[in-house]
Amino acid sequence: MTRLFEISVPDDLRVRACAGEEGARQAIYAAVAPATFSLIRRIVGQTSAAEDVFQDTMMILFERLPEFRREAPLGAWLRQIAVSRCLMYLRSPWRRVRLYLEGSEGEVGLATAPVTAALRRLTPMRLPGCSTAFPYSLSTSPRSQSSISTL
Repeated sequence: MTRLFEISVPDDLRVRACAGEEGARQAIYAAVAPATFSLIRRIVGQTSAAEDVFQDTMMILFERLPEFRREAPLGAWLRQIAVSRCLMYLRSPWRRVRLYLEGSEGEVGLATAPVTAALRRLTPMRLPGCSTAFPYSLSTSPRSQSSISTL
């Protein structure tokens, strides 16, 4: 497999892709997709997350293709975009929360102990005149959760 930073695309193909020609975009995609996905999967670690980051990367590639200045091969420019998207994913607060909640090897994650304790204090609530029972009452939840829930 060719390394991503070594992949270059002819100028006429790039110009046609910028103009919206589907065949040119498919040719660029075919040239860069395997190396790009491989890089992203190595950085991110999980295939499902890598697929999401790969999709974002390819969308950014075609959105910003007219801005490409040809100072380096297209693959080198795309590599910068891919690494940036990977780092954004790895720094994402959603990812950190998921890692904390999953923990390691079935153990309670770092953030799950306070969350689990708070959830144990919550009690089911039934509103007068309503047949639906709400899972938790705000009156029994910690003050910080009450203020966040009512915003």
